[in-house]
Amino acid sequence: MELTTLSYLDLMLQVGILVALVFDYLVLREKNLKRHGMLMTGLFAINTVSVAAIMLPPFLGQTAEILENALAAESLLFLSHHALGLIAEILGGFLVLKWLLKSFCKGKTLMRATMATWIVSILLGIVLFAWHLIG
Repeated sequence: MELTTLSYLDLMLQVGILVALVFDYLVLREKNLKRHGMLMTGLFAINTVSVAAIMLPPFLGQTAEILENALAAESLLFLSHHALGLIAEILGGFLVLKWLLKSFCKGKTLMRATMATWIVSILLGIVLFAWHLIG
């Protein structure tokens, strides 16, 4: 994978999302559920646009190569990042939709699992970026 200006832009965006997720955790501890829902909905929307516009095209362009070398460390990292990211997107979409329809969302276990999956996916993406930067 070649690092482009869009790759650097996405890295900055994902780091910003990671910082916002940590900030949101602090907001949530204050029991401000409306702000939490609005912030998470915004982060989900930004991430979804980022995935569709920046991450998906290179992934689709390299799918055959990645699958041919599925046991290589870089391929495992790439597939893990994208699999966890997909899971986080699906879970996040479900939670956002649930919140938008009811203006609240119960289910701390699912929310925590979604946040953990999203954070690990972002961290794997940062590691993958560094891998390409160094390699």
